[in-house]
Amino acid sequence: MRRKKSQSNSASLAGWLFADLAIVLAIIFLHGSITEGDVPPVSDPAQTTTTIAEDISTGVTAGVSIKPCKIEYLLVPDLTADDQIKSDLIQEISNQAPNCATEKFGVVLVFAGNADTSDGKAATARAESLCNSLYRSWDSAINRASTYCQGFKHDGVDSQYFHVTLFPYIPSP
Repeated sequence: MRRKKSQSNSASLAGWLFADLAIVLAIIFLHGSITEGDVPPVSDPAQTTTTIAEDISTGVTAGVSIKPCKIEYLLVPDLTADDQIKSDLIQEISNQAPNCATEKFGVVLVFAGNADTSDGKAATARAESLCNSLYRSWDSAINRASTYCQGFKHDGVDSQYFHVTLFPYIPSP
């Protein structure tokens, strides 16, 4: 009978030993994953860019600013009037975002209103039509070869209005 008791004590001690070793390994792992010393400073977000393809002729990589030019409530009653859309957008840029008046843009996000129609597919199609109009009429600032333009729906705006977010290129040094 005594022998059974000592075997159960050994098994019990082995279980505790395994648990203690697991705790020690967990502490060592946690200690190794915690960095010591000062945390490196976060870079200035104004200097952060999204890089694009390198210009082979100059060897300089261009980027797109993370500070967009936002144009709200751009009225576009006729999506086929390319020159009118261009002039209205240029006027709204000078009114709402004057620091972007002479920029070239790398990314353009167009949000078409659909609050009065609740038709998301039609709103997205209108936004894409506005992108195509800008490609056709404003090649000096929005170029199909170098500008990404995407259309989306916006539930808080009526269908004749658009919100346009333009991300300018960062000039090469």
